[in-house]
Amino acid sequence: MLNRLSIRYKISLIALIGLIGVVIFQLSSYLLAEHIRNHLQEIVSEDFVLLQFANEIQVDFSDLDKLYLGAYSESEEDILDEANQKASKMLNSFAKTQTQYAITAPLFNQLYAALKAYAQKASSHTAFVIADNPDWEQQREGWAQLTVLRENYIGLERQFIQQQYQTFELKLKDIKEQESTFVLMGLVIGTIISLLLIIFSVL
Repeated sequence: MLNRLSIRYKISLIALIGLIGVVIFQLSSYLLAEHIRNHLQEIVSEDFVLLQFANEIQVDFSDLDKLYLGAYSESEEDILDEANQKASKMLNSFAKTQTQYAITAPLFNQLYAALKAYAQKASSHTAFVIADNPDWEQQREGWAQLTVLRENYIGLERQFIQQQYQTFELKLKDIKEQESTFVLMGLVIGTIISLLLIIFSVL
């Protein structure tokens, strides 16, 4: 059937096939570019911010713990006030971040609750010690409870940081895989079009 077509029609058919190939390639390029752009925007505006937040709270909690320990060991109310202010600032930062990025992850809520529990116990127990309360058994029990709360928070914090790094890495990996898929798709489309053009040229 193709042998019966005039050279003019064959040339037109070859041009049409080439045009269809270009349109398909351009459309797929656009869709991939949009998908990558959205992913990058999400990474920059959300994942990177949460990753930065995770690292900041790790440093802040270390400083907070040192302040409470300092207030406890030195029986200094000024240091306790500073620690309470820092704890309040950290809790507000949690609430602000959760609202701004609509975070519903259970681990985030657990971490927030763990920080709040630790800060409340550290504040009350340190104030109890500063008041020169002679009940050593209660002081020992309070310190043991505070140690458990501290370890619980640190464990959750470690999980949260690891989760943020994994999320960040997975999205970057997804972008790289889609780029590879696009390159492979381009090669396949190019090969198919080349074969069709050769076939129609020969026939």
